Amino acid sequence: MIAAIRKCAIFISFDGVSVSGITVEAVKIAKKLTDEGFKCYLDLGYDINISKGNFGRPYKFEAALYHKCFELARVADLSNIPNYTIEFLDKVNKVLISETLAVSRDARAAILTSVDEVAAEVALKIEALWKYLNVSKVIVENGTLPENIIYSRALLLAIEQYGRAKNLRNFVIWRDHDLMWSSEKKSMKYGAPPYPYATKPVKSQYITYVTLNEKLRDELEAWSNFEVEVQVGKNAYNFSECSRRNIRPLLGIRKSDILIARTTRLIPQKRIDRDIVLVNLNRAGFAGGSNS
Repeated sequence: MIAAIRKCAIFISFDGVSVSGITVEAVKIAKKLTDEGFKCYLDLGYDINISKGNFGRPYKFEAALYHKCFELARVADLSNIPNYTIEFLDKVNKVLISETLAVSRDARAAILTSVDEVAAEVALKIEALWKYLNVSKVIVENGTLPENIIYSRALLLAIEQYGRAKNLRNFVIWRDHDLMWSSEKKSMKYGAPPYPYATKPVKSQYITYVTLNEKLRDELEAWSNFEVEVQVGKNAYNFSECSRRNIRPLLGIRKSDILIARTTRLIPQKRIDRDIVLVNLNRAGFAGGSNS
């Protein structure tokens, strides 16, 4: 059991993997909160995202990855909720989000009813965890991206209910790193505009909405019918404490060689051809006498 303490923050990642850009950004905020006396917990989203192959998987090696900044946590007994299953979540995504599965109007209405019912049950379990930990800050990472609209809706419900019960003020940062119109566009994983069943941000006294740049802010505010105000919080890296080392001799890279510091995950939505195109454009530019 995890002991409750006075000042506690919980980070919730919708990415569903052990390490990602989202968790790296979470570490930065966690370090600041730790300096302010907070105990920080991290939910890796293994009970949220069904596309990464980790749904429902117990934490094992993951705890060691974050022991200096986080204790891992997760909502208990979600598998006991009827319809909170890979099968139903996959059906929700196919019918309501990617629209790759056609159903009747009545069947769609039944799915939407089930989404709300399951979200209400999930919200109660989220609240139970927050009460046990005595949470006073929540940071939601990529909660608008419709990986799991049930959990997004459940979080919004839990935030309102928990905020009222604890008489809190603004205690949530809801930070969107990716949005439907800037992610997985070729695969159409999240369907097409106007994304009618994705969970839109709602106006709340408890939530500060944040995204990475002004363009995404403007688009998110417009998509939310200007009912919410979104702040910009850009990703930032501090290399002042890092020791620097020239890796060219180590790897046999000549001074005249172009070194592109970029990696691509080999999954269908993020194909290696992006890197091939980048290398080819650089090669063509240099062949033409241009350094751009």
